[in-house]
Amino acid sequence: MDPDNIVKRDFQEALQKAEKKRSEKKLPEIGRAAVMNLRHTFRSLKIDQGENIYYVMRQMGHSSIQVAIDVYGHLLKDWKPEAAAKTDEVIFGSFLQ
Repeated sequence: MDPDNIVKRDFQEALQKAEKKRSEKKLPEIGRAAVMNLRHTFRSLKIDQGENIYYVMRQMGHSSIQVAIDVYGHLLKDWKPEAAAKTDEVIFGSFLQ
């Protein structure tokens, strides 16, 4: 498949169909969108869902985990109560109950 054809034909056609359906349902327009927007949306959603950064790196085709952290690091959550709870369970076990 030719990447230019995907963007110029398939993606634009899919976008037009989506706009038509949104219009029929009286939803706001999607507006101008690019294939790159889909990559960024996918990446952001996966990170927000707590997906492993290595998995995201591989899906995005980056060469190293460092590249992924440099590019996506600002999306990683600083506070993870689930991780803290797991550590507490390992350290304190039944003492917390």
